[in-house]
Amino acid sequence: MTKVRKKTSKRVTLRKKYSVTGKVKEHHRKIKKEARVLKKEGITPRRAKKSPGIPNLFPEKEKILDALERK
Repeated sequence: MTKVRKKTSKRVTLRKKYSVTGKVKEHHRKIKKEARVLKKEGITPRRAKKSPGIPNLFPEKEKILDALERK
């Protein structure tokens, strides 16, 4: 018979929890600041176009994609 291990707890100490949230907050602040600086310089980040969301198993997927490309 194999020994079954006890599941480890997912509890986190409050010190660790608050330090992680602080780091996340600082990271978001840094990203926003860089975006503001780039905006002042007139540089806007290019975003990738969203995919139309057509499943691979959808019949006539190629025709739909071709139509979207022509559009």
